[in-house]
Amino acid sequence: DSLNNNIGSLNNNVGSLNNIIDSLKKKLNKQIKINEDMVNSKSWRYTKVIRKISSIMKGL
Repeated sequence: DSLNNNIGSLNNNVGSLNNIIDSLKKKLNKQIKINEDMVNSKSWRYTKVIRKISSIMKGL
């Protein structure tokens, strides 16, 4: 019974971590988008680099 409680507790912890990770991904993507917008007004070469980083982040 205590094993089941421990498993339940672990599942809750994993769920919390997944929520934190999702939240961090959203924040990063938002920041990348802001960076993209800033860079777009400066130079297309930087945009390519930012997009590359963005696609790497989305893969995480």
